[in-house]
Formats: sequence, structure tokens, C-alpha cells
Amino acid sequence: MSEFLENSTEEELADTLEVLEAIWTFKNIDQEILRKIQNQRATDRGHFTKRVILNQS
Repeated sequence: MSEFLENSTEEELADTLEVLEAIWTFKNIDQEILRKIQNQRATDRGHFTKRVILNQS
């Protein structure tokens, strides 16, 4: 993720997505269920539409 924040290119974002896909595959998490959870959390907590990134040190 830090590489994407430093160099916000489509290639870096694709690499980040590949890592996330590998994690949910390794953990045997169904992508459809993951999307449902994502949508529910967005409904409950709001979406990340303001593009605010909190950097915790």
C-alpha cells in the first residue's frame, strides 16, 4: 500500500489488488460474501468518497 501512496499509478493499484486477491484466496473467503460485507459496511459507516487517507504513524 505504501508503494501506491508514493506512486499512485494504475500499475501500483493493480499490484495492490493482486495482493488482496491472493489474501482472500489463501484465506478461502468467497468474493461475493466479501462484496456483501463491503456494501453493508459502506451503508453503515459511509463510503470513502472524499478520498481522505488517514496516515497513522
